[in-house]
Amino acid sequence: MPLSQWGRILVDEMEAAAVPPGGLWVWPLGGASLAVKSARSTVYIDPYTGSPSSGVWIRMVAVPFDPRDLRVVDAVLSTHDHDDHCHGETLRAFADNTGALFIGPASSAAKMRSFGLPETRIVRVRHGDSFRFSDITVEAVEIPDHSDPTSVGWLVSVDDGPTLFDGGDGMYGDYFKKVAETHRVSAATLSIAGLTGDGRKIYMDARELVAAAEDLGVDLLIPKHWDLWRNVWLDPWEVVIAAQVARAPFRVHIPRLGEVIKL
Repeated sequence: MPLSQWGRILVDEMEAAAVPPGGLWVWPLGGASLAVKSARSTVYIDPYTGSPSSGVWIRMVAVPFDPRDLRVVDAVLSTHDHDDHCHGETLRAFADNTGALFIGPASSAAKMRSFGLPETRIVRVRHGDSFRFSDITVEAVEIPDHSDPTSVGWLVSVDDGPTLFDGGDGMYGDYFKKVAETHRVSAATLSIAGLTGDGRKIYMDARELVAAAEDLGVDLLIPKHWDLWRNVWLDPWEVVIAAQVARAPFRVHIPRLGEVIKL
């Protein structure tokens, strides 16, 4: 596991953060990873502190926390089974040091078992399943990515407050409109990156990201994942430009690693 250059700084900030009732605070942790906290609950989405040995997939963004330092986590939500969304060493550290449940689609649940996580703490979800953690509700929705038809997006809703939508590595389709038909989504974290070296398109581009956010009806779009891999790096300001061209009715925020975004 790569050494976090941040020490305990970010962990201490997140665990000490006093979120007011009805509030939902989000910390971008690099790549697709997020920490989400309400007044009484904390969940992580796709936490990844690894670094592959591949000469192609090279991690660019720093690892801002050591999961072995964590103590207070209610759930870890996985969108699909790619290593940067369901990583053995990272999840074992969560299991050893927190009481978190590990929740994900069939592909992720199978990998969690292969990592040796306790069976009683693994929850396999299907599209439409939801769970309650004190003052928040999390719901799995259908958002396929380029390789996993069981992959999910996550809705995180706080009582009397905002709803965050996280799309994993979802590709553009009518799935986003379907979410908006049944939910009022305040903010969305959506993955964007460039083409692979052999020309494959495995993430949304800037125009698709803006279209997905419009379909969701959000007030705030937070692009993510663009900073993780050297071979598919993309300038996130392309999203800002695409939103301006489309005269999109929402704000685009390019996150800084480890900052807190208060919804």
